[in-house]
Amino acid sequence: MTTTNEQAITRAYEAFGTGDMQAIRDESFAADIRWTWPGSGPLSGVYENIDGVLGMFGKLVEGSKGTFKVAPESIQGFGDFVVVCSRASWTDAAGSHDDPYVQTFRMSNGRAAECNIHFSNIALWDAFPA
Repeated sequence: MTTTNEQAITRAYEAFGTGDMQAIRDESFAADIRWTWPGSGPLSGVYENIDGVLGMFGKLVEGSKGTFKVAPESIQGFGDFVVVCSRASWTDAAGSHDDPYVQTFRMSNGRAAECNIHFSNIALWDAFPA
């Protein structure tokens, strides 16, 4: 049985895949979401609200010239947390890239209030052309 929290994150991934940032804003992420992106690259840092997170999503699309894709392999809820095992892929001037990663979302009132990402190949992400 899928939980409400799992459904919210599933919807967010589906909306990201179709470019529907309004659905993410309206249905899945809290207005004051805190998103932590590890590493030392151009996307690294802490994004403090929905506008910051959606702006970072735009940089993913822009830096990859529209080739950035995510493919969740597992979405599992644990109380107030949802863990996603996923793969990201994109193409840039350096070639084609694919990296599995894990995201942990802390949920509040059915929306993602916090996100932390754990990449397999942080150097690859640090070189992302954002």
